[in-house]
Amino acid sequence: MYTAYNPCLSNESLCEYKEHCVFNSKSESLYDCGCPPFMQVDTDGRTCIDINECLNPSLYECKELEKCVNIQVSGYSQLSAGYECQCKEGYKFDVGIHQCIDIDECETHCLYASRCTNLIGSFSCECLHGFSGNGESCENINECEYVNCGNGGECVNTAGSFYCKCPRGFIFKNGSCEDINECDQPVIKALCVPPMAQCINKIGGYVCVCNMGDRVPKPHQFCASMKS
Repeated sequence: MYTAYNPCLSNESLCEYKEHCVFNSKSESLYDCGCPPFMQVDTDGRTCIDINECLNPSLYECKELEKCVNIQVSGYSQLSAGYECQCKEGYKFDVGIHQCIDIDECETHCLYASRCTNLIGSFSCECLHGFSGNGESCENINECEYVNCGNGGECVNTAGSFYCKCPRGFIFKNGSCEDINECDQPVIKALCVPPMAQCINKIGGYVCVCNMGDRVPKPHQFCASMKS
């Protein structure tokens, strides 16, 4: 009985892995080379290279929040698969529920003068009012470089803001030093009482003018009639 020659039984190193040499009567060489699990025959027909399962969706199975990571296989291994599933960027594996969950980056980012917004799988940072930067790094804006307090006021820069140190008779309001209308203040109204007196507001102060026939009051006193 005729038995076809099987080159795989020879001592020749036909395939990188001799045990994966397979007789093939339809092949011109009468054999084909195979490879260990998770490897494939290279273009030379004999050596074996790793299979990157992640390049072919039909070769791997990962959940929605996971990504495929190829494992470089060289020779025989105890692996159950040639790839592994890892959480996508912005997610972490929760061992309690055995799945990937969103990472709250706001716990470790945007820590100074910044407002952090946690997003699904990501985050964003925005500098607070009075600060400038990219959100991750924020610096205080010196408003005094362009603010004019006016009326002799002195600009004082603060963290995220500023204020004007105003001279007597002025108040810091609406970003500048504004004149105080002392005539509207209850204490002044009580001292400068019509019809015996008239309060006149001035820039930075006021005067209490007694009507004719009335004595000019001393500080913190009323106008008094000269007839009394």
